[in-house]
Amino acid sequence: MNWLMRFSFHRKTQLSFAIFILVPLTLVTIFSYSLIKGVVIDKVRTSNQSVVNVISSDLTKNIEDIIYASYLFSNKESSFYNELFAFKDVQRLNSSNDFFTQKRISEYLDMAFSKTSGLSTQVFFVNKGNFITYAGNNSLDYEYLKRWLSQIKSEELDNTNSSPLIWLKGENLQQVYARSLESFYFAVKVIRDADSGEMIGTLFVGIPTDYFERMFARSASGQFQLFAS
Repeated sequence: MNWLMRFSFHRKTQLSFAIFILVPLTLVTIFSYSLIKGVVIDKVRTSNQSVVNVISSDLTKNIEDIIYASYLFSNKESSFYNELFAFKDVQRLNSSNDFFTQKRISEYLDMAFSKTSGLSTQVFFVNKGNFITYAGNNSLDYEYLKRWLSQIKSEELDNTNSSPLIWLKGENLQQVYARSLESFYFAVKVIRDADSGEMIGTLFVGIPTDYFERMFARSASGQFQLFAS
């Protein structure tokens, strides 16, 4: 300690200040920073996870509604299935029977997908003869829709089993009451006869991309990416 005695009083005061005040203060600051940083990171992570959980729950519920409605529409055990099967080859409405059958299909689409109306879904059914039947609230322009359907690879749908849903993106589709072109994610279900495997038609349920944009806007930070799975 002899080296300490050689310092002047002023230097001793500075050294004491550094040892007993600055060093502890620096250590406390570093510890506090680490602690606060950890707390903030945990809060941000928890907040982000909560947003993801809400979005995931919302998506899961809506997709489950679409899956259930698709099953309800294509269920062979329903009394409606016979009409769907009888209508499979119709290319144009040539009789009152065709007209009323098509009307019942439209009404059944409305009933089956009533839970998805809040998503502004565009629901329609294309039979084997390529005749399109809209649900009541469908507003897609017929010509734009036909053009998009013609661009879909037929083998992609023809070779699809009747059970799962597949997802296709429809871009630049015109709605009757909208000026701008819209994009949709379509849940597509190929409906086949359970006994013969013959195609009866294809069901399309389009979710507007606006729905996903509004949902993902709930988070003020980060990025979301949508996967078909």
